[in-house]
Amino acid sequence: MPLLRSIALCLGAWMALPLAAAAPQVPARDLRLVRAVEGGDLAAARAALTAGASVDARDEEGSPVLMLAAEGGDGALFDLLLAKGADIHARHPHGATTLLAAAQEGRLGMVETLLARGAAVNLVNDVGVSALYLAAQEGHAEVASLLLARGADPNLAAEEGSTAFIMAAQGGHLEVVRQLLARGAKRDARRDSGATALLAAAEAGHAEVVSFLAMAGLDVNAARADGATGLIMASQHGHEAVVAALLAQGARIDLPRPDGLTALILAANFGRSEVARLLLEKGADVRTKGSQGFTALFAAAQNGHVNVVRLLLDQGARVDDPGPEGETPLMAAAEEGHLDVVARLLSMGADVNGRDPLGDTALTRAQRNGQEEAVKVLQARGAK
Repeated sequence: MPLLRSIALCLGAWMALPLAAAAPQVPARDLRLVRAVEGGDLAAARAALTAGASVDARDEEGSPVLMLAAEGGDGALFDLLLAKGADIHARHPHGATTLLAAAQEGRLGMVETLLARGAAVNLVNDVGVSALYLAAQEGHAEVASLLLARGADPNLAAEEGSTAFIMAAQGGHLEVVRQLLARGAKRDARRDSGATALLAAAEAGHAEVVSFLAMAGLDVNAARADGATGLIMASQHGHEAVVAALLAQGARIDLPRPDGLTALILAANFGRSEVARLLLEKGADVRTKGSQGFTALFAAAQNGHVNVVRLLLDQGARVDDPGPEGETPLMAAAEEGHLDVVARLLSMGADVNGRDPLGDTALTRAQRNGQEEAVKVLQARGAK
């Protein structure tokens, strides 16, 4: 992954950095060295240096050639540039150094060399990202171990509050997570969003890391600032193994978000049938309603998830339980043209002529939304 695109990675999402005012003009003799390093051509690099190229030449984006050699992993080129006096402290316009590049790419020998030559272990780029953060994010356990041994701070926070510990958990890098905890990482660290390491691992689907963190004492019922717990996020994303791990560690199965939506409702909404089955087996309330009136059945019906609809009905969901505007699941499914859901609801006794508070039926909603096939199905079942 090229450094300039990934060095600003924070919280698992690309962060936009300000562009340099203009691409620097690279002297021709320096450009020869840049191209030689980019191409891994040791002989051409020697020739360019002999011809007068600066050992600290930069490419058009401002990356020093030593950084480019670290990114490419060419030890011979890296050693040549160091022997010729390359500045290990030179920084990219966005603040990255060769140490950060080497750590991100997992270049253990290069990291060791740079540290031995005095590279600052806790230096960060313009968004607060350190070498340890990048090694943790990418799962480079040996590099992370070396950096920690040389004094890297495991609790440095990048923009939006993310730490190496949170990034290692989000990436599913269990060995790095273990190392960081052993070296003093704050287990209760949170991003500005409120996400802990356990929440980040749960959302990303890393069951083994979730189990480890829960057993290490992280709160399985902790929530982000928006109220989403690990169980809710894992259910929404369909991470069945994470859901099982959280429930085994005591996650509250019906703990809702502030809007009343539970793990089961969100699993149903996104069609996560296996997660919904597991939640129901473990005691989730099939009839729970969100604050706006959503039930799991309504959410599944509205979004056309017939397998979830079938499962919920088999587990006791009320077929005509109204939704946010007093409409039934049948009305919602008909309006969206989900024919298999319409058929299933009707087979389970849904009221084909039921009315919402405004007097609409499943038939009028389907007609108004141009769902001709749904209209035919409803009329065939006696809709008026």
